[in-house]
Amino acid sequence: MFMPQIQKMHSIREVAGILGVHYMTARKWCLEGKIKAQKIGRLWRVADDELKRVMDEGLDEGTPHQK
Repeated sequence: MFMPQIQKMHSIREVAGILGVHYMTARKWCLEGKIKAQKIGRLWRVADDELKRVMDEGLDEGTPHQK
């Protein structure tokens, strides 16, 4: 039986805390498309895979981040 993989989704504040930036910076990156995010209702969510990608590869602007 096929079971779809359920992925953890992070809030903008969680993403900001993990990356060590202000939540408005993380929100700006999502709005600019530097971090792929989904708007669910009125809330933005970032998939765990996308957060891991950003932590591994960084952002296009070369912004340092904390692991």
